[in-house]
Amino acid sequence: MKTLRLLMAVAFLFSLNVATAQKKDDKSKSDKTEKKEDKKDDKAKKEPVVDTDPNEVANGSFEQYDAKILKGKGQLHLACKPWYTVNKTGADLFASGNTKNKKINAPENDLGNQIAQDGNNYAGFIAYSKDPKVNRTYLSQKLKHTLKKDQMYCVTFSVCLAENSKMAVNNVGVLIGSNRIQHEDDKSITTPPTIVMPANRPINDMDKWTTVCMYYYAKGNENFITIGGFGNDGDMKFEKIKGAVKPAAGGVSVNGAYYFVDNISILPITAKSECNCGKSTVVETDFIYSRSGAKPAGAKPEQLVAATAVYFGKESEYIPAQFESELDEVAELLKANPAIQIVLTGHADTEEMEEAKVRTEMVEIAKRRAESVMEALVSRGVDASRMSIDSKDANELANTKGTPMGKAQNRRVVFSVK
Repeated sequence: MKTLRLLMAVAFLFSLNVATAQKKDDKSKSDKTEKKEDKKDDKAKKEPVVDTDPNEVANGSFEQYDAKILKGKGQLHLACKPWYTVNKTGADLFASGNTKNKKINAPENDLGNQIAQDGNNYAGFIAYSKDPKVNRTYLSQKLKHTLKKDQMYCVTFSVCLAENSKMAVNNVGVLIGSNRIQHEDDKSITTPPTIVMPANRPINDMDKWTTVCMYYYAKGNENFITIGGFGNDGDMKFEKIKGAVKPAAGGVSVNGAYYFVDNISILPITAKSECNCGKSTVVETDFIYSRSGAKPAGAKPEQLVAATAVYFGKESEYIPAQFESELDEVAELLKANPAIQIVLTGHADTEEMEEAKVRTEMVEIAKRRAESVMEALVSRGVDASRMSIDSKDANELANTKGTPMGKAQNRRVVFSVK
């Protein structure tokens, strides 16, 4: 009996040790699993966040800011990174819900009442002041990346003249450069801006945002932008605001021009049509080039044919009416000389070929121009078998200048004898 009890006691102790060992083993496995999970979490935390936004301007709508730092005027550079101030006096940040200081609240503040163009917040700067004690202010930042050489970018920003401004001015824009501009005191930047309103007119709209967008070909070393009023005071165009009213209670009057700014971007584009601010404020004249109609005296029929060319309007394959008589003459010449066979070569300007990268209807514009001329000659009695079509797109420019007239000279179909 004693032996049986002893055996039972030994078995109990053995099972107890096994259970204890199992618990320790389970706890060890659990600890290892937790450590692995912790390592995974730490690894995930350490992995950098990839910025997929193609906008080269960081925080272009001023939505990311430190509310604890923002206490008053001139603190954009302190509370809204990576923006910084060029002068000793900084630009302003107007933030939604800033009840502690209504002077820098959005939409209503001491300079007027303006809803943000994008998001809830916006910045503000003094573009010009008649008061010699009040200096211009600027906002600036280093871009995410240095702009790529020969890459086309669409530069966009929205501005609105503050309600309490007594004047509107021009030369309000964006300066793109390779060097950081930094003044120890308050100075005006006299360098002309890179991007301004079309025709560089004074921006006088107080009721809504004015969006400015222009394409820009990068030189390849630009990595800073600065926004504000540029040039010497004497170079600016001024416009007095008619019917300016006295600021509301708590507001301040600006004896000059103060602008709100929002939604700033620099985006890489392929064609100019991608840089679209909506309704264009400036329409480029559609030039149609026309060279002298005088033919070489005593020229042979082949020479007269080779001297013929038809020019086209922008993005058009339709023959302008002014070339109908010239086509009549060359058709008669070809019918009178049936042995002559010709090649019609279509050309385009560089902007049209840029558009072809994003617009399928522009891909064969040069070829279709040549086809249009061929059809016109066939309709005048010239046998189609005597003509062939070629296309050079924008690979053989007649004029390398980027002027409207220079581009018009490139939109053509030229004749050559086989």
